[in-house]
Amino acid sequence: MIMISGVELLINWLKPLGEVGASRGPGATLPFRLVECVAGSDDKITDSGIYQVSTFAATYDQAEYEAGLTHQRMLQLGPPLAAQARVTLSNNTVVWADSVTTSQRPIWVQFTDAAAITRFVARYSVAIRYR
Repeated sequence: MIMISGVELLINWLKPLGEVGASRGPGATLPFRLVECVAGSDDKITDSGIYQVSTFAATYDQAEYEAGLTHQRMLQLGPPLAAQARVTLSNNTVVWADSVTTSQRPIWVQFTDAAAITRFVARYSVAIRYR
């Protein structure tokens, strides 16, 4: 059984949209997407996780637009709305999601540096089968 990092899967999937990572340092390029696993379980066959994707930009309108792009891309990762997309991880393992559903559509959430950065947050349930 190959353990799969859902965070790495989503980071690689979202890379075509621009800067994305599991952490965001001070002064990071905007727009930026932050991927975090906030909950999860596995049954030794499928890894089921809730992933939070935060989209940061300089203005509210820009952050809302970029969050919309993020949301569209996330829903294209796999069923029920799209075919399973193949994603290559850093160890050259090719994986795909069995399902992707929205737990929380993108919403504005206050950020600590609100004068310079606006953030939209969404959450997705993603099931990844162990290969």
